[in-house]
Amino acid sequence: MELHRASGRRRLGLGLALTTMLLWAVLPFALQGILVALDPFTITWARFVVSSLLLGAILFARRDLPGRRELRGPAALLALATLGLAANYVLSLFGLHWTSPSDSQVLIQLG
Repeated sequence: MELHRASGRRRLGLGLALTTMLLWAVLPFALQGILVALDPFTITWARFVVSSLLLGAILFARRDLPGRRELRGPAALLALATLGLAANYVLSLFGLHWTSPSDSQVLIQLG
């Protein structure tokens, strides 16, 4: 059984990894600035809405949106995962309010 096959797209992989690293490094500083004007619940709601719209647009463009039958079985699991992720985002924003972005970056890496 073959688990992995090299695609030969090393530069793309490296670029995506570096982009991810940069975005995770900037995120706490951006969120600290946003916390001045908005509460953690509003920021989390906005993050979920924007990511849902972007993912929905990509899946729609690819004609790969899942049907209702495909989501019927794992709906409870999907709801539980969504609530857990929202709680993680909100609690990390409350923590960011009481600490510095540098400390938050260290804790993100430990997580």
